Amino acid sequence: MTAHRAIRPTVLVVALGVVSCAHQEAVSPRPDAARGAPQDVPGLEVTGPRTRANVMANVAPMAQMMQEIYAKHRVRKPELEGRLVVRFPVEWNGEIGAIEILPGSTVTDPDFRREVLRPIEFMDFDAWGRDDEDTVVVLPVVFGD
Repeated sequence: MTAHRAIRPTVLVVALGVVSCAHQEAVSPRPDAARGAPQDVPGLEVTGPRTRANVMANVAPMAQMMQEIYAKHRVRKPELEGRLVVRFPVEWNGEIGAIEILPGSTVTDPDFRREVLRPIEFMDFDAWGRDDEDTVVVLPVVFGD
């Protein structure tokens, strides 16, 4: 019985560590990010059952986070600027499908691209429409002047 009790706290600590890490990764955009978020994104295309307003409610805070990531990278690479055009499906249940970088994108730095796309992966849309109807979003983002 004593050996069994000694193992439990160790397992509990490991389990709590995993839950904590998973929670940090899946957190939706910060509520305060919406304060400086754009009201609309020029060139945004929304095709499918979701409304533009529904998409903007999720995209606006994420676009602000992308600009914050850009500002951080710009300190290390002052020459970093350009345009990134991405397409991604929003499934009926709110999950984000595969993110594609489209032609017309001029940002080539792979580390910046990888980091700036992460907020898209963790956007949290509400369920919308029938289970066979996805919405496709094309999002152009300009970094720099």
